Amino acid sequence: MALVDRYPIVRWGVPVAAAATVFAAVAAPQAFADPALPERTAQQLLVDLQNPTDTSFSGTVETRTDLGLPALPVGANDGYAALLNGTNTLRVWQDGKERSKVSLIASGAETTTVRNEAEVWQWSSKDKKAVHATHQPRPQRETPAEAPKTPDEAAQRVLAQLDPSTEVSVGRTSRVAGRSAYELVLDPKSQQTLVGKVTIAVDSQTHNPLRVEVWPSGKAAPAIRVGFTQIDFADPAASTFRFSPPAGAEVVEKSAADKKDEPKGERPARPQPKSVGEGWERVTVTAMPKLPANTDPSVQRRAQYSGKAADWQQLVQSLTTVSGSWGSGKVLNTALVTVVVTEDGRVAAGSVPTDRVVAALAG
Repeated sequence: MALVDRYPIVRWGVPVAAAATVFAAVAAPQAFADPALPERTAQQLLVDLQNPTDTSFSGTVETRTDLGLPALPVGANDGYAALLNGTNTLRVWQDGKERSKVSLIASGAETTTVRNEAEVWQWSSKDKKAVHATHQPRPQRETPAEAPKTPDEAAQRVLAQLDPSTEVSVGRTSRVAGRSAYELVLDPKSQQTLVGKVTIAVDSQTHNPLRVEVWPSGKAAPAIRVGFTQIDFADPAASTFRFSPPAGAEVVEKSAADKKDEPKGERPARPQPKSVGEGWERVTVTAMPKLPANTDPSVQRRAQYSGKAADWQQLVQSLTTVSGSWGSGKVLNTALVTVVVTEDGRVAAGSVPTDRVVAALAG
């Protein structure tokens, strides 16, 4: 899977995350001992992660996220957004690079995404809605509002950020989902970042990432963990990647042409973000999209007073106020990322303390 483009808010601000360290259910006491494996260097493990020997598998992934987020608005944890907090379990299937399926059961509802080459389906049992899209096959990219759902997605996000500001080493061996694994350890050299370290468990035979953990600086437990509890490297059946909407479901067709056909004035402009600082100290500053001046007033009212928008506005207003030469805004502090939302419509985020984020706004 190709490396994806990311910035820090995607890296840690959008939590991924995972459940307690898991071992295969075994009776023999020696099964819990660290496995004895041939030595491999950190550079060798980095190469291994980019060249897995088996890209077809199925399994169960558990995620745990504990970032200290405030209570989110009702409905904010629907679907994959449930991965932003607490513990969740997903079933995953993959057949090479172009066919995959991810299914999450949370709060009694199922959210499933099926990708079969150029065809993608996303199903929500809560909404009884299936979204169908067809496009040219390309590497999947997660949006800033989307948390990685598998150890591979999480590992690729981390590896995409490797630079001289990171010390890479090999940790102890372990067993994850009943398989022996090496541990790749990424330590930020900076003393200013909120991230203490990142660990990636690498399957000793297939080189697939089995578990990713992100540890806050100075803490004894990871704030984010995503890992397999069970994995089978047999090829999934072809029928796994075929989807038919249930009877009575609403089906929404999406295509690249849809954006071209949108009425003018209803698509907010998307300003380009700017980065301040380097490596683990990088802060990303983005101006929030605004509806064009010629937008129909009814569209403006829907955007401003819709139920979800009002709920999120209430949450933002409950946060601590910060101010400076750059203006004023609200700050959200979590274990791994700091986010400031300004009154003039900017969002600044990074894996650094509040003073560094505010300094980026003033710069």
